[in-house]
Amino acid sequence: MIFHSGDCDPNDPTYWTAASATGAECTPVTATTVPCVPGGVYWVVVRPQYFSGVPCGADYSLTLANPIQCPQCHITCVPDYTEQEPCGENTNPGCGVPPGMPPQFEPLPALQSGVPLTICGTAWASNWGRDLDWYSFTLPARGVLTWEYESELPIRSTPVFGSGNFDPPDCNGSMCGYFGVAATTPCEPPGDIVHVAPTDVFRANTTYWWVVWPEAEHAYPCSEGEVDYRLTITYTQVECPDVCGGQIYEEYEPSCGPGYVDTFNGGCDAATFAIQPAIAYVYSYCGRSGTWVEDNVTKRDYDWWKIQLTGTVNKRLRINMRSEFDLILELYKITDPNNPCAARQRLDYYEFLACEPALNIYTRCLQPSSTAYYALRVYPAGSIPCDQLNTYKFAVMVESETPPCTLCAVTCSAGPDDPCQDDPNDPETNAGCDALTPAFMPFQVGNNTYGPLYCGRTSNVEVRPQ
Repeated sequence: MIFHSGDCDPNDPTYWTAASATGAECTPVTATTVPCVPGGVYWVVVRPQYFSGVPCGADYSLTLANPIQCPQCHITCVPDYTEQEPCGENTNPGCGVPPGMPPQFEPLPALQSGVPLTICGTAWASNWGRDLDWYSFTLPARGVLTWEYESELPIRSTPVFGSGNFDPPDCNGSMCGYFGVAATTPCEPPGDIVHVAPTDVFRANTTYWWVVWPEAEHAYPCSEGEVDYRLTITYTQVECPDVCGGQIYEEYEPSCGPGYVDTFNGGCDAATFAIQPAIAYVYSYCGRSGTWVEDNVTKRDYDWWKIQLTGTVNKRLRINMRSEFDLILELYKITDPNNPCAARQRLDYYEFLACEPALNIYTRCLQPSSTAYYALRVYPAGSIPCDQLNTYKFAVMVESETPPCTLCAVTCSAGPDDPCQDDPNDPETNAGCDALTPAFMPFQVGNNTYGPLYCGRTSNVEVRPQ
């Protein structure tokens, strides 16, 4: 059963579906028009659900109940920006364009920190089709986004970003967002206005998208007028204090970018191994990193810092780190200085979030040597420019322990996460949802016997504002 308005031409703008329902034989079914429909002439279509198996003369009964008085929903929207697409046209379909055509996004005005931007637009839904409105926007500096929306038809709305560390979205599949946000319930509190306030930080100078789409696929044609929505976006800049303030030692590596070849401290990531003399304990060092695209390949600046442990007593190090960008730090042991990359062992892996308070991490017990040394490998977790918000600051200190720490003495067979040996797999193979990229390690269970023996390793961290 289908409840229609208009004439018999589905292409006529006055033709729309106000309600539909499908019922099984001998089972009553009820359909209610959505939305509240104005007075006028309507017609009902009753047809078999199947194309065969229904004999001629099959009976049905249809009852039209007395109409229930209901007000039509209308909202008030005072725009800072009005959608440029007239209702019924398709000028901002985003990636939903015919093959061979470029995507079409409607640019939003520049967002200012702390100043709400209200967009007034229309979105229709009729005859199992609906209007999706795609906008594009950039932020002048890193920040968080909150938004609210109300409408005359049920809608949802979310910013759209790429996978990874809030990379740019891509029509070829790299699109993420808060697609599970609530749909509005027009003119029916409390769902008439939906508020969304995530704490994720969006990057600066990156083109993101924003999409508004109807929840329904019928009953809201342009001709009936209940198609307006209001979307208000508030951008708040994330203030990142001067990471490298105070007395520091500079890295002095040339700035990264197209054409740059790292011969300074690229370590094993450089074409030829390169590292500077060992850093001094206690002193703070300021480094810079970044990513760039060259010949359609994303390149990354890796910084390797040398740590030399002398003496005869085992030591545990405390590393204090703070960064303007999401940063990854790895600790390596270089057992053969003459062939460092072939003789490296990765001992630890850490992730630091941008603009967070300085974080202290404590290494495992390390053995001094007059020839072998340790190295920190520092690099961005995501994409960051080489010329802004790309600094980090760290200091390495020796922890005094009495008695001195002892080296790992756990007896384990070789395994994927053995505390006594290097982890050969990808960074942080089993940090679960605590990693930037969630990762889980398979665990086998024995069949009527004990399963394999598993060994793990972990590290202590302490948040200590600087």
